[in-house]
Amino acid sequence: MKKKLLIVGIFSCCYSLSAFEVGGRLIFALKSGIFSPSSKNINNEIISPINQSIQDFITQAAAFGFTAESDEFDKIGQGLILGGEVEWFFRPRISVAAGAEYFQNARSAFNEASGTEGAITYELSQKYDVKASVIPLLATVRYHFPLGKYRLYAGAGVGYYMGKLNFKMNYNLKVDSVAAESDTTENEGTGQAVIPHINAGLDLELLKHVSLAADLRYSFGTIKSFKIKKHTESEMIGKKITYTNAQGDEKPVMWELDGFTLGLMVKIKF
Repeated sequence: MKKKLLIVGIFSCCYSLSAFEVGGRLIFALKSGIFSPSSKNINNEIISPINQSIQDFITQAAAFGFTAESDEFDKIGQGLILGGEVEWFFRPRISVAAGAEYFQNARSAFNEASGTEGAITYELSQKYDVKASVIPLLATVRYHFPLGKYRLYAGAGVGYYMGKLNFKMNYNLKVDSVAAESDTTENEGTGQAVIPHINAGLDLELLKHVSLAADLRYSFGTIKSFKIKKHTESEMIGKKITYTNAQGDEKPVMWELDGFTLGLMVKIKF
């Protein structure tokens, strides 16, 4: 579904701009790079408390004389982006670019403990998974500074960001090597936001109709809430994804997308 949305976004942009091809230069570009969203709410309010609970679990297991092992969450940080864009020069030095990208970050953690108490052997394991993904549909106006073989550009624009968050936990307990209890919980939601950005880059002409560009973008904005689309408890579908903070207040999960995107683009001129 994500790949389909990306393809539809790119070709929709191509179709919408094709009418302006007369009198301008049309460029199609493929892009790969790194996106580094700040993700403060997810990292500080959700992942950090889970990591603390994993540490507490290990401490308690050791107090009972059990053998324990764990792996904590890494933060939701930078990751690979893939995308494409079309760019139309409606003036010799001014262009408008429209495109789509895809970004995903997945993190996991676990804890396990085993031991014997009162001649009974216990084995307990818990696994946590967090997956965050977003598809931005972007529009940017750029001014180009021709420098011979090079073309420096700067601009600004806006993006429509379609985000998805998935939280999943598996719990398993064995008593004397026999499965005694297991449970799986899952919570998945989607959210959208319109987010502005600034953009700069350097375009190097390789061949007559082919160039390579180093592109830098910084976005300023947050998806402020996510609506539940999938949940272990069906009655939760349609509600907002929330968490309980350290003060005991229920808050909506947010995803701050402030951050840099650094990419390389191969451009083909038509």
